[in-house]
Amino acid sequence: MRTDPKPDLSQYRLLAAGAVAAATGWFTPIVFAGCPGAVIEIFLLQGDRAPGAGANFQSFDRPNISEIGLIGFAGDTDAATNQDDIVYVDQMLIAQEGDPAAGVPGGSYGSFEFFETAHQINVTGEIAYIVNLTGVPTSADRAVYKSGALIAREGAPAGGIPGRLYVDFGFAGVADDGSVGYLADLDGSTSDDSVIYFDGSILYRQGEPVPGMPGETWDGDFDEIQWNGNGDLLFEGNTSMPSSMDMVVFRRRTTKMGVVQDIVAQEGQAIDANTGPDFLELILQTALAENGQWALRGNLGVAMSDFDAVILSEVGFYAQQGDTVPELVGVVLGNFNGININSGGDVLYLADLQGATPPNVEEGLFINGCLLVTDGMQVPGLPQGTLFTDIGFEDLYINDNRRIVFQASYSAAGGPAEDGLFIIALGPLCPWDLDDSGAVGILDLLALVAVWTTDPGGPPDFDNDGNVGILDLLTLLAHWGPCA
Repeated sequence: MRTDPKPDLSQYRLLAAGAVAAATGWFTPIVFAGCPGAVIEIFLLQGDRAPGAGANFQSFDRPNISEIGLIGFAGDTDAATNQDDIVYVDQMLIAQEGDPAAGVPGGSYGSFEFFETAHQINVTGEIAYIVNLTGVPTSADRAVYKSGALIAREGAPAGGIPGRLYVDFGFAGVADDGSVGYLADLDGSTSDDSVIYFDGSILYRQGEPVPGMPGETWDGDFDEIQWNGNGDLLFEGNTSMPSSMDMVVFRRRTTKMGVVQDIVAQEGQAIDANTGPDFLELILQTALAENGQWALRGNLGVAMSDFDAVILSEVGFYAQQGDTVPELVGVVLGNFNGININSGGDVLYLADLQGATPPNVEEGLFINGCLLVTDGMQVPGLPQGTLFTDIGFEDLYINDNRRIVFQASYSAAGGPAEDGLFIIALGPLCPWDLDDSGAVGILDLLALVAVWTTDPGGPPDFDNDGNVGILDLLTLLAHWGPCA
């Protein structure tokens, strides 16, 4: 089982700092300063053996990393087309197309859905997924599973709603206690057919009152549903408010004081954007951290099209299309293509890049405004000249231990594009705390002095000049005391 302890400080070397390579043939490797402490590692590559599947991995979809570092993902192998869809947790095969579908006599797994919610794997490694079934009537060929156990199926009676049947599912996630949440679409009337379930109980249903909005009802299908390990919920809902303000981002949390429900963002709300006073016109994607913090990406209503994409988070305005990218001179942010957030408030996002971009560079992966990876960059650990060619849309996730997993394609010079899953281990939030005590103190000072004038390959060489010296000592002293 993969665990996620804090690595030895000597591991915090900037592998993402653009491996310098000479231009060869059609490519020019991109080089930039990178984010201090970021280490990029390969998790799986196309062509790697798929354990238990009798085939090799071909592609990967929607990876997710649990709080202890387990990675769940869907994808394809090079097996026959009726057996090539797979679901894995790390190196363990959970489900494969063509296998018998548990709880469905005569039924088999067909294709698996893209994982639409970030938290489809919990701390124990259980994973929730939606699958199309074969060998059964089309009126009963969609189902929700948790690690091989049937949770809900199309054509079955809808829980808690007499006379209605399930007809479709979406946004399946699993909490740390094993409870499964999902969106269900019901047969019959379209005015009350969208329902959010958790642990078999109805949380929200189209047509019912909106908590905290007297006189208003849920007036459309729910969307962008996100779960966390506590079973907390964040989603986009359509209300009976006027059309200019009817879409809301709604959060439901269970606290020591009971269930707390609130609207965290709303269509039409005022935004103090970089381009001037504006408002939120469109909500495209939401993200929910383990502690209930939220983030979203959407569009502004006043800014011109080259500046209207925006990221908002729990602490307020975060980033806007047109912002400069310090690591690349003359380059600005374009549209945002994916977002995630952890409990520490780290915001991970994928953005198009515009302006004076180097050759073959069109998008970048950022953490808190710092550029981690671009297409056109050398892939660490692969032969020189092997470059990232595309970073997967919404295929990114960060956990509370500051571990990132993302899907990307890559290719050698002139070669075909191949698929891979990659991990980024971010440096500690308090790199001056060398003994990991939660504060910078005398033991950290002694640790620095012990390696004076050497190159430890990371802290306490804080300025990365290849030598522990007076500037590193001054940096440590400047952060003396408890870590913020």
